[in-house]
Amino acid sequence: GSDVVKPVLNYYNKFGGTRYVKGITTREVYATRKSHVNYVVADTEEWEQIAAKALDDPDLDDLVISYVKNAYLGFAVPYVDAFGVDRLYYPDFIARCRIPQGGTMNLIIEITGVNQDKNEKRWYMAERWLRAVNAVREKYGYDEWRFLEVAGDIRDIKNEIIATIREG
Repeated sequence: GSDVVKPVLNYYNKFGGTRYVKGITTREVYATRKSHVNYVVADTEEWEQIAAKALDDPDLDDLVISYVKNAYLGFAVPYVDAFGVDRLYYPDFIARCRIPQGGTMNLIIEITGVNQDKNEKRWYMAERWLRAVNAVREKYGYDEWRFLEVAGDIRDIKNEIIATIREG
Protein backbone atom coordinates (compact mmCIF):
# COMPACT_ATOMS: atom_id res chain seq x y z
CA GLY A 1 0.00 0.00 0.00
CA SER A 2 1.52 3.22 1.20
CA ASP A 3 5.03 4.20 2.18
CA VAL A 4 6.07 3.85 5.79
CA VAL A 5 7.49 7.17 6.92
CA LYS A 6 9.81 7.14 9.92
CA PRO A 7 11.41 10.17 11.54
CA VAL A 8 15.14 10.64 11.90
CA LEU A 9 15.59 12.06 15.39
CA ASN A 10 18.48 14.19 16.53
CA TYR A 11 20.59 11.77 18.55
CA TYR A 12 21.70 14.44 21.06
CA ASN A 13 18.45 16.39 21.34
CA LYS A 14 15.47 14.15 20.47
CA PHE A 15 12.86 16.35 22.10
CA GLY A 16 14.11 19.86 21.37
CA GLY A 17 13.52 22.87 23.57
CA THR A 18 14.16 26.55 24.05
CA ARG A 19 16.67 26.16 26.86
CA TYR A 20 19.73 27.14 24.84
CA VAL A 21 18.21 29.76 22.53
CA LYS A 22 20.42 32.82 22.44
CA GLY A 23 20.81 35.37 19.71
CA ILE A 24 21.77 38.90 18.85
CA THR A 25 19.89 40.88 16.22
CA THR A 26 19.73 44.34 14.71
CA ARG A 27 16.14 43.73 13.58
CA GLU A 28 13.05 45.02 15.33
CA VAL A 29 11.83 42.86 18.21
CA TYR A 30 8.49 42.36 19.96
CA ALA A 31 8.41 41.60 23.69
CA THR A 32 6.54 38.39 24.52
CA ARG A 33 4.24 37.24 27.30
CA LYS A 34 3.83 33.48 26.66
CA SER A 35 7.22 32.66 25.19
CA HIS A 36 10.24 31.21 26.97
CA VAL A 37 12.29 33.47 24.71
CA ASN A 38 11.71 37.06 25.74
CA TYR A 39 11.49 38.60 22.25
CA VAL A 40 10.18 37.77 18.79
CA VAL A 41 12.60 38.82 16.06
CA ALA A 42 10.77 40.45 13.17
CA ASP A 43 11.66 39.21 9.68
CA THR A 44 9.13 41.62 8.15
CA GLU A 45 7.78 45.02 9.15
CA GLU A 46 4.62 43.71 10.82
CA TRP A 47 3.62 40.08 10.12
CA GLU A 48 5.63 38.38 12.89
CA GLN A 49 4.57 41.05 15.38
CA ILE A 50 0.89 40.49 14.51
CA ALA A 51 1.36 36.72 14.87
CA ALA A 52 3.12 37.12 18.24
CA LYS A 53 0.43 39.53 19.44
CA ALA A 54 -2.26 36.97 18.49
CA LEU A 55 -0.40 34.13 20.27
CA ASP A 56 0.04 36.35 23.35
CA ASP A 57 -3.59 37.51 23.29
CA PRO A 58 -5.33 36.84 26.65
CA ASP A 59 -8.38 35.65 24.67
CA LEU A 60 -6.28 32.63 23.66
CA ASP A 61 -4.98 31.85 27.17
CA ASP A 62 -7.21 28.77 27.35
CA LEU A 63 -5.74 27.43 24.07
CA VAL A 64 -2.15 28.73 23.66
CA ILE A 65 0.10 27.71 26.56
CA SER A 66 3.38 28.99 25.12
CA TYR A 67 5.10 29.67 21.82
CA VAL A 68 8.45 30.49 20.31
CA LYS A 69 9.57 32.26 17.15
CA ASN A 70 11.89 29.94 15.27
CA ALA A 71 14.78 32.39 15.38
CA TYR A 72 18.02 30.97 16.79
CA LEU A 73 16.07 27.81 17.64
CA GLY A 74 17.21 25.82 14.62
CA PHE A 75 13.99 23.83 14.14
CA ALA A 76 14.05 22.67 10.51
CA VAL A 77 12.06 20.30 8.32
CA PRO A 78 13.97 18.67 5.45
CA TYR A 79 12.40 18.76 1.98
CA VAL A 80 13.35 18.40 -1.67
CA ASP A 81 12.72 21.41 -3.91
CA ALA A 82 11.30 21.33 -7.46
CA PHE A 83 14.83 20.82 -8.85
CA GLY A 84 15.55 17.77 -6.66
CA VAL A 85 17.85 19.66 -4.27
CA ASP A 86 17.74 18.80 -0.55
CA ARG A 87 16.81 21.85 1.49
CA LEU A 88 15.80 22.78 5.04
CA TYR A 89 12.57 24.61 5.79
CA TYR A 90 12.49 26.77 8.94
CA PRO A 91 8.85 27.48 9.93
CA ASP A 92 8.11 30.78 11.67
CA PHE A 93 6.56 29.74 15.01
CA ILE A 94 5.94 26.71 17.20
CA ALA A 95 3.11 26.91 19.76
CA ARG A 96 2.22 24.52 22.55
CA CYS A 97 -1.56 24.38 22.76
CA ARG A 98 -4.37 22.86 24.82
CA ILE A 99 -6.82 20.85 22.75
CA PRO A 100 -10.53 20.72 23.62
CA GLN A 101 -10.46 16.91 23.82
CA GLY A 102 -7.92 17.19 26.64
CA GLY A 103 -4.15 17.16 26.55
CA THR A 104 -1.78 19.27 24.53
CA MET A 105 -0.43 19.55 21.00
CA ASN A 106 2.32 21.36 19.13
CA LEU A 107 1.30 23.73 16.34
CA ILE A 108 3.79 24.75 13.67
CA ILE A 109 2.79 28.13 12.21
CA GLU A 110 4.09 29.43 8.89
CA ILE A 111 3.42 33.03 7.90
CA THR A 112 3.52 32.82 4.11
CA GLY A 113 4.37 35.86 2.09
CA VAL A 114 6.17 35.52 -1.20
CA ASN A 115 7.75 32.19 -0.43
CA GLN A 116 9.83 29.99 -2.70
CA ASP A 117 9.09 26.25 -2.95
CA LYS A 118 5.75 26.79 -1.17
CA ASN A 119 4.10 23.68 -2.61
CA GLU A 120 7.09 21.43 -1.92
CA LYS A 121 7.42 22.66 1.66
CA ARG A 122 3.70 22.21 2.30
CA TRP A 123 3.72 18.68 0.81
CA TYR A 124 6.78 17.53 2.80
CA MET A 125 5.34 19.01 5.98
CA ALA A 126 1.97 17.24 5.59
CA GLU A 127 2.95 14.01 3.85
CA ARG A 128 6.35 13.32 5.35
CA TRP A 129 7.27 15.22 8.50
CA LEU A 130 3.88 15.30 10.26
CA ARG A 131 3.10 11.70 9.28
CA ALA A 132 6.49 10.53 10.56
CA VAL A 133 6.54 12.37 13.88
CA ASN A 134 2.89 11.65 14.67
CA ALA A 135 3.40 7.94 13.86
CA VAL A 136 5.91 7.58 16.72
CA ARG A 137 4.46 10.07 19.20
CA GLU A 138 3.11 7.41 21.55
CA LYS A 139 6.41 5.52 21.51
CA TYR A 140 8.38 8.63 22.55
CA GLY A 141 5.66 10.38 24.57
CA TYR A 142 5.29 13.23 22.06
CA ASP A 143 2.20 15.33 21.79
CA GLU A 144 0.46 15.51 18.43
CA TRP A 145 1.90 17.93 15.87
CA ARG A 146 -0.20 20.04 13.49
CA PHE A 147 0.59 22.66 10.87
CA LEU A 148 -1.04 26.01 10.08
CA GLU A 149 -0.07 28.08 7.06
CA VAL A 150 -1.33 31.65 7.28
CA ALA A 151 -1.43 32.60 3.62
CA GLY A 152 -4.28 35.09 3.51
CA ASP A 153 -4.97 38.13 5.62
CA ILE A 154 -2.58 38.14 8.60
CA ARG A 155 -5.21 39.99 10.62
CA ASP A 156 -7.29 36.76 10.66
CA ILE A 157 -4.50 34.72 12.29
CA LYS A 158 -6.25 34.52 15.68
CA ASN A 159 -9.31 32.84 14.14
CA GLU A 160 -7.11 30.51 12.08
CA ILE A 161 -5.19 29.44 15.21
CA ILE A 162 -8.46 28.75 17.07
CA ALA A 163 -9.87 26.74 14.15
CA THR A 164 -6.70 24.63 13.77
CA ILE A 165 -6.51 23.83 17.48
CA ARG A 166 -10.19 22.91 17.68
CA GLU A 167 -10.34 20.81 14.51
CA GLY A 168 -8.80 17.78 16.27
